[in-house]
Amino acid sequence: MSSGLGKARTDFVFFAAIFLFLVIAVFAWWRVQPVDIPPGAAGESGFSAVRAQDVLKDLLADQRPHPVDSAANRAVADRIAARLQQLGYQPRVVDRVSCNQKTQTCARVKNILASTEGSVDAKSVVFSAHYDSVGAGPGASDDGAGVATMLEIARLLKQRPPGRNRVIFLFDDGEEAGLLGARMIADDPELKGAAAVINAEARGTSGQSAMFETGGASGWLVDAFARSSSRPLTNSLLNTLYALLPNDTDLTVFKANGMQGLNFAFGGNVERYHTPLDNLEHIDLRSVQQQGDNLYGLAKALQGADLNRVGSARNPLYTDIMGAAVVRIPVPWALIGGIVLLVAMVIAARRLRRHTGYRLKDVMRGVAVLPVALVVGGATAYLAMYAMSLMHATTMPWHTATGANRVVLWALVALTTTGSLRLLVRGADPAGVWVGLGHAWLICLVLVAIALPGASYLFLLPGIVLVICAFAAGYLVARGGRHRLASLVLVSALGCFLVVLPLVALLEIMLGYNALYGTLGAGILIAAAVAWLAPPLCHRQLRSYRYTSVALVAAVLLAAWFSVRAPAYTADAPQPLNLIYFQGSDGGARLVAEASGRRPPHGVLEAMGPSTTLAQVFPWTSNRFYAATVSSATLPQASLDVLGAKATEKGRRITVQLHSGPSVTGLVLVVPAKAGLRSIAVDGGPSVMYRAPGSSEYHAFNCRGESCDGMQLVIDVANDAPTPVTLIRISAGLPSSLETISRQRVPLAVPRTDGDESWVLTGVQI
Repeated sequence: MSSGLGKARTDFVFFAAIFLFLVIAVFAWWRVQPVDIPPGAAGESGFSAVRAQDVLKDLLADQRPHPVDSAANRAVADRIAARLQQLGYQPRVVDRVSCNQKTQTCARVKNILASTEGSVDAKSVVFSAHYDSVGAGPGASDDGAGVATMLEIARLLKQRPPGRNRVIFLFDDGEEAGLLGARMIADDPELKGAAAVINAEARGTSGQSAMFETGGASGWLVDAFARSSSRPLTNSLLNTLYALLPNDTDLTVFKANGMQGLNFAFGGNVERYHTPLDNLEHIDLRSVQQQGDNLYGLAKALQGADLNRVGSARNPLYTDIMGAAVVRIPVPWALIGGIVLLVAMVIAARRLRRHTGYRLKDVMRGVAVLPVALVVGGATAYLAMYAMSLMHATTMPWHTATGANRVVLWALVALTTTGSLRLLVRGADPAGVWVGLGHAWLICLVLVAIALPGASYLFLLPGIVLVICAFAAGYLVARGGRHRLASLVLVSALGCFLVVLPLVALLEIMLGYNALYGTLGAGILIAAAVAWLAPPLCHRQLRSYRYTSVALVAAVLLAAWFSVRAPAYTADAPQPLNLIYFQGSDGGARLVAEASGRRPPHGVLEAMGPSTTLAQVFPWTSNRFYAATVSSATLPQASLDVLGAKATEKGRRITVQLHSGPSVTGLVLVVPAKAGLRSIAVDGGPSVMYRAPGSSEYHAFNCRGESCDGMQLVIDVANDAPTPVTLIRISAGLPSSLETISRQRVPLAVPRTDGDESWVLTGVQI
């Protein structure tokens, strides 16, 4: 290293930086794993995942799927209400039809509320979890664990003296069908004035509990969480990214109604999410314990807080530092701080230049380091994902060797990024490169603070460390301490590692590498950290770089060998595969394999027979599925009665009654676009509005659950003439004659989300 630093010291700095990178990466991965529960640690006055598990076993009983408005779901609701009564609460049940305008879905939902006592002028805080499951699995984690956690907290709060504020427990229904329970209850007078909603969710069966979403002005809640949590896992980037993704939870509804709140979830083993493997056997009690500790600590804090004086309402920038504490910074400070730090860096750099003599072109190379690293890291991650897809000959690029996959991605990004930076900065003055990199980092801070404020802490916190190091470097070099410059470069790199690398581990847990944005995000963040190795890479003869490169190549090759040899799916991480029996209105039948764009297992295709082809099956979508002609099971059809029709100024208003028969899980009414469908009102209650369908030729109305049988609809259409429509009767499972094919999935594939279904089409006129 130049600027008065010898080769031996440069080798040491590079090795030390690599060592710190590895140690922090390993610690960051360990950090997002749940912690073992010491026996008897909770006692009677603390949250106990073991007690919550006993409650969950009682709630789920036979572990049947219990989707909205099913007999199994009503049984779970009755058990929740009974449990609340045993704890001394007076549960209130709100039971009515709710609709999701966006998905045109309606169902009868049954919400359960119970509350603690509060003072006369009490405010209230809502703690919510949904108790319905998807059709494919029992939902032990999503969201049975949330329900059991709330019931355990309800038990604990009953043991305490009444607090200043009321805690309302909301067990809502129909979340999986489109947040229907939350939509129905959001305007309830008991909830309308609530200060906040704290929601419990899960996107897997293990992993550490993360606070991943906030309301629009929930800074005071972030403060309360930071003070009450002993092992927090959160950052404002998660909240920013979640807002950009097409994902929703019940908190989405409450936020849309102007309420504040926090959202908690654990997301490990996401491959079990919404499958039969989301069961009591696979739930990780350590995850339940940490989520329960977070929520119970927050409940105690909010129960006694003065909610009329909640402090800062604005959302801050925030991040936990390795689970030790949560750093909170007002959002405006990011932009102001970025400008101040950039000016300070210019001043520190001028002072340092007077004593080291680095050249402007060295600074420009340093400025280029960060964008080059980010581009190379993102491109490497994408190409690695593409290469894995080619080697595996599947749309599932990363197979089940998760440890090997992690090593491939991290080592490959580190190898290509250090190689690119070596070409860029070799022979330059490391002090100039370091100064240039610092300027680029702070410029990114200013730009991110403007465009994506929630992510700016990633640049702000390391930027503060960087500027302190830059001033210290100028001071020490001026007094003959040039040999200390290498140590300060190392400290500034450490500041980045501590903030950036934990986020990579968290992204893997929450998103996974098989999601493109998960892989790209991981690659870019790894490269951002590797960029801080650029200053020691300036030395022309750097043995430590050669040794490190050889080690990285060996790691990539060895890990890739294990990754490629690993099966795409295992019994513990199976392929999602739904089978749909599709009976047309003409009586003909087909069996459809819906595998989320992936090829079904060979045994399934073989059992489906030689007529299996990849074809367009459903008239309302151009998507193609593997399908085979099968013998018709002659399942019952749905029907409707036209109870009345009258002309309106803009068309017709038709009243119909649906008949689906017993054991139905859903009924879909498909209306051609030419009918000019404007609205459908359900049983004199909520209405679903329709607009011009754009390129689609159909409108659909989705009814979920057993209450579809006998439901009355009032349909407004623009067409004056009778209109042919299609009814689709949906029931869970396949006809018994197809169970042999269904068994061919086991053990490497399982149903997911809605699960196996039988669809029966009927053509009628309205």
